Amino acid sequence: MNRVDLEHIIRAAAEIANDEIIVIGSQAILGSFPDAPKELLVSTEADVYPKNRPDRADLIDGSIGQGSPFHETYGYYAQGVHETTAILPRGWRDRFLRVQNENTRGNTGWSPGAPRSHRFQDGCGAREGSSFSRGRGTATTRRPRPASLPARRDRAG
Repeated sequence: MNRVDLEHIIRAAAEIANDEIIVIGSQAILGSFPDAPKELLVSTEADVYPKNRPDRADLIDGSIGQGSPFHETYGYYAQGVHETTAILPRGWRDRFLRVQNENTRGNTGWSPGAPRSHRFQDGCGAREGSSFSRGRGTATTRRPRPASLPARRDRAG
């Protein structure tokens, strides 16, 4: 999925929910980086929910979600989720970036902006987030948990 695809999802989801759309999950990066590196464009889904009408997330999921005619036609889809789906860092709402343009037909999407520690470096290819593909990390590489993230919640049950 690229930025234009995300804008299409925002437009469709906003029209379905009659509300502004929050994008969370991996494709939210496209709000901060419209020209994100190809390593970050492999997902075919965007996790979204209506900002003021969260009860309509299931409507989005059923209308333009996985396996829908929308998905079959365009090759990408929206997964209607809830705000609690992701564990987000404190202050994430303070970094919202508006995604609204001709492609969204005036509908508004909001993407949590990336903090400075996640900015990409142009030029030499040293990009935060693509170190695995460049051979600088492995699946077992671990970094300390950022202080801005809340404590892990119990996922059991």
